[in-house]
Amino acid sequence: MARGSIYQRSSKTGATSWWVMVDIGPDPETGARRQRKRTFRTQRDAQRGLTLWLADLERGTAVDPSKMTVAAFLRHWLETVVKPNRRAATHAGYERLIRVQLIPRLGNVQLQRLSPVHIQQAYTAMLTGPRADGRSGVLSNRTVRYAHTVLKLALKHALRLHLITANPAENVDPPKMTKPEVRVWDQAEMRQFLEATKDDSYSALWQVALATGLRLGEIRGLRWCDIDLRNGALQVRQQITRVGGQDKESDPKTKAGRRTIGLPNTCIGVLRALNEQRPQAPLPIHRAQRDTGLMFAKADGRPLDQDAITSQFVRLVRRVGVTRISFHGLRHTHATLLLLKNVHVKAVSARLGHSSIQITLDYYGHLLPRMEQFAAEAMEEVLAGEA
Repeated sequence: MARGSIYQRSSKTGATSWWVMVDIGPDPETGARRQRKRTFRTQRDAQRGLTLWLADLERGTAVDPSKMTVAAFLRHWLETVVKPNRRAATHAGYERLIRVQLIPRLGNVQLQRLSPVHIQQAYTAMLTGPRADGRSGVLSNRTVRYAHTVLKLALKHALRLHLITANPAENVDPPKMTKPEVRVWDQAEMRQFLEATKDDSYSALWQVALATGLRLGEIRGLRWCDIDLRNGALQVRQQITRVGGQDKESDPKTKAGRRTIGLPNTCIGVLRALNEQRPQAPLPIHRAQRDTGLMFAKADGRPLDQDAITSQFVRLVRRVGVTRISFHGLRHTHATLLLLKNVHVKAVSARLGHSSIQITLDYYGHLLPRMEQFAAEAMEEVLAGEA
């Protein structure tokens, strides 16, 4: 078992620091005793650093900081920090980004020698190609900014552990965010789609998506106990997302994501009809065990497959002949139509479950000039004394 000690040191200027000395065991070739040292500013930091260092040695995840590569550190960070403390979907996203994008570009660099130049060159390579994952094209500014966010967060942890003396990602400028084009339907196209798909097996799902603006994971996680048909309200309390090829239930990502949404009468009617179609007879035992009470489910109670939903949506959009949008475009359509009906942006933001109104404005700020014109027309009615 590894052992360590803490020593107080004073410099010639009188400044005090704390050294942590750890015996990492004999050299496997020479048998000589090996010790490693780290410096901390306070005794409390030193004690915490020693505890973490010894725990890593016990698990076999500790690496000599002078030899640790960026790849080794990022894997260590994923396993010991991200995996136990973040949602499974977040860990999966970080892991793929690190494995597919960051490690091929920066993995062989020693952590203590990683510089802003290394990182900037990696970002340039991501933006200009060829791609590290072998696919055609280049990465978007959005993906590279995401890589920057993850790398900066990981290196912040390395700095806290005194594995590096500064965070090199702090001195790198990620590419500017390009606003994604938000493609939506107008009111006529929405009605055209709903009318043309009213006999589709997923017709109620399309209706809920357009009437509420829910994300696909939130729709897949809806249960009948979350719906109050009498008062026309829906509660978002869980979501079901695909992680590593398996469906995972989880709480909404943010506090704002856990919300109550009012339902229009048309949607209430559709859900009442769907509710009446539910089997009233008791399910066989093997099926009852899997009955989750989900609103949109397979015959055995499992959630509908998200790929099947999106594939069916793409086919229907082509058949109906409306503007081609993604399934997530239904959420954008919901928000856009509400804003164009002069619904306050704060109410729309709450309905979408955005953690701040700024997120809503970032997506739909281009509609503000038209909304301002509505305000001017409303003020004209007031000044003219119209009812």
